[in-house]
Amino acid sequence: MSKQETQINFSDILENMIENDSVFASEIHHDHNIEWSSDIEPMHLSYLLGTLDIDSTPPVLGLKNPYLKYKKTIVIPDHKLAHSEQSAFELINFYLPQPAPLTKNFNMTQLKRAYKKAALRAHPDCGGTHERFLQLKSGCELLVAFLNSIK
Repeated sequence: MSKQETQINFSDILENMIENDSVFASEIHHDHNIEWSSDIEPMHLSYLLGTLDIDSTPPVLGLKNPYLKYKKTIVIPDHKLAHSEQSAFELINFYLPQPAPLTKNFNMTQLKRAYKKAALRAHPDCGGTHERFLQLKSGCELLVAFLNSIK
């Protein structure tokens, strides 16, 4: 801005539009900023409210979601594994990090994720042996066949 130009705010532009347009003037007949008791203009406040991430706001303490009592929890029973399947399951869990082992009621997605993590540790390029990697691969194929048979 040059020194000769004056700074025009939003309310001046709105008043100018209302004076020039008689249809628009009939719809708006009072100033919305009269009752506003804040340093922040309403338009700026609406912009700030629009930029809030509502999902990340912390929940109010003491209030619970009333719809949670209708939520159904499905309990999946543990798989009954044969001896060879049990040894394949234990081999995958041996190579997985301890905080997140594969549970007994695993599904296909969990098995694939666990196999990928275990394969990274058992692979010969990452410090494992070729024989262990092949055992892990055949064990995973055995468990995939087991999951496909129970569908």
